[in-house]
Amino acid sequence: MGSVFYLQEIDIVNVDGYQGRENDFVFLHLVRCNRAKSIGFAANINRLNVAISRARFGLIIFGSLKMFCDHRNQGWSKFVKELNANAVIVNCK
Repeated sequence: MGSVFYLQEIDIVNVDGYQGRENDFVFLHLVRCNRAKSIGFAANINRLNVAISRARFGLIIFGSLKMFCDHRNQGWSKFVKELNANAVIVNCK
């Protein structure tokens, strides 16, 4: 039988509130999806760095892959291409 893990504490914070912290697992929800392809505050490369570097064991990202992949922001484009190259993206339709 497999191991059972119980959640002791769940923190729900925005990226700016996560500066200097880390957790075993991080679920990142990218809520931007619009026709103008504007990713707003997520375009800041420092926020990308904070968002993807705070998980010790696992990072799960939810959001519009097309929105961030097609964005003119080089940080996000490179990040998504790297994820694709390593076959770690699950595309749900």
